[in-house]
Amino acid sequence: WVQVNGGGATGLMGAVTDGGSDHGGIVDGVILDMFVSTNQSSKLREVVVSNNMPDRKKGLFDRADAIVVLPGGLGTLEEISEVL
Repeated sequence: WVQVNGGGATGLMGAVTDGGSDHGGIVDGVILDMFVSTNQSSKLREVVVSNNMPDRKKGLFDRADAIVVLPGGLGTLEEISEVL
């Protein structure tokens, strides 16, 4: 299996990336360019860099066979409402 997420190294996103990769999974990320140098996980196999949120969301949605939503803020709510 391949887990795809926003590519961040901290918070729940970082914990899920660490957990997946530490237990033999493959993790890819779709990250905004403004976070590449400050919050990109080093455990990602493949990284797609987007320069805006619509492209980032499309990159995530296009790679998904299933979507799992974890607690987040308004951005998380906006992303899940778009995919529904």
